[in-house]
Amino acid sequence: MGILTGVSLTVKRGAKLNRTFRLTDKNGTPVDLSAYVARVQVRPKVTWTTVLAFLNETGPPGPDGTTLVDGPAGEVNLFVGGDVTLGWTFDHGTFDIRMVNTGDPEDSFFLVEDGILDVKPSNTQI
Repeated sequence: MGILTGVSLTVKRGAKLNRTFRLTDKNGTPVDLSAYVARVQVRPKVTWTTVLAFLNETGPPGPDGTTLVDGPAGEVNLFVGGDVTLGWTFDHGTFDIRMVNTGDPEDSFFLVEDGILDVKPSNTQI
């Protein structure tokens, strides 16, 4: 399976974050993720234990947003509402997306490793 690395995301504080990642094999065919859920943690640095934000699969979503997996399409969607990003007090963090096999939680892999999330201030806050 392919692993994406070095992804950089930027969101304006108060704006929604909606980003889809697609996992494909070397031929460009989507990897079937039907047996997986996605979990995301944002931390100040990769090795720190402090969690700045946590996204989880729908039902129940994490406190900061949701991850949706379209298994046959090989897609993982991250969604965080603007009301949540408005409350984020951090400006920078690292994240990864951990795919967890629902039938075997020990069988997991990272889709996005050592990505960066920047949260920028917004001038207009309505």
